[in-house]
Amino acid sequence: MEERKTTPLSKPTTSKEVRRWWKQATSAVKDRCSICLAQACLNRRHSTGFYRNPDIERAVILATSHEDTKMDYKNVQRALSWFKISPTTSLDPLLWVLSRRMRRTRDWVVVLKGLLLFHSMILCSESTSDVNGHHPPIGRLPFDLSMFRDRSLSDEGNSWKFNTFVRAYYQFLDRRSILFQLDGGPEDDNELGKFQRRQDLMELLMQIMPTGDGMKTPLILEAMDCVIVEIYQIHKSINHSVNQTLMAFSSRSFPIPSYFVTVGIKEVGILKRAKKQSSNLADYLDVCKELGVLNANQLLTIEFQTVPEELIKNLETLLRESSDNDEETSQKKSAPPHQM
Repeated sequence: MEERKTTPLSKPTTSKEVRRWWKQATSAVKDRCSICLAQACLNRRHSTGFYRNPDIERAVILATSHEDTKMDYKNVQRALSWFKISPTTSLDPLLWVLSRRMRRTRDWVVVLKGLLLFHSMILCSESTSDVNGHHPPIGRLPFDLSMFRDRSLSDEGNSWKFNTFVRAYYQFLDRRSILFQLDGGPEDDNELGKFQRRQDLMELLMQIMPTGDGMKTPLILEAMDCVIVEIYQIHKSINHSVNQTLMAFSSRSFPIPSYFVTVGIKEVGILKRAKKQSSNLADYLDVCKELGVLNANQLLTIEFQTVPEELIKNLETLLRESSDNDEETSQKKSAPPHQM
């Protein structure tokens, strides 16, 4: 069995260091016991039908270890390599061991690493396809962290900050994981639905923010780097949708038919939201830059596209006039003919 390299523990001198040393020691024992149990499950069939894979379980356990200084990307890649090679046969064992680990732990480090691993699986799924061009469906997260509460910190008064961060990241990933399925809506409302869903994701992303003292840890900053990458991609998609919406307005003749008035009202509402989100996002990235999130510096060089307030008002006026004109035309058609 390959030996895992661990950081040697220095001799503790204060009570705080003693507690930290003891936590590191017990956490290392927990991870080692989990690996030993995984090795004992060779070729054991799970009740749902799949065969447990000790190599996959070992990679997931090490990728979600209790080590709070950094993410073990070597074992993350090992877990993802199984998924890339055989997504059909490895998906169930991957999700099962990850879900079991998330349900059993009350340590924010293990949970956050699990979310980062699942995030990587989502991105891997979107870039992986079978011979027919289909992406392996992951579905929603197989665990619920909406009410997660950490029990690993000696100072329970500070645990709420990590609880809030983990819950916010979970809420985003839970929504993000079903994005492909949601994008397969009715054709006539598909683009508009995509636009709204990406704005929803942007709102969830901007709720992921380390608040309070003691949150500027390497692992938290790694998670924030992943958040910024998602913001960059979704922001590009939203900007594209804004341009498409404005082009759609410019191509319509006025007065606008009644159907397009209804659609136009939705589009104006989305444009208003995009304008507000752009302002909020600029403030969000300023905070990320102050925290030292590396990817935030790259995104801050992009000029945010804003929708002029005057343009929105003009569109609302045109929609209102078209609606009034359509109502007036309908009244004339329904009026009885004058008697001779």
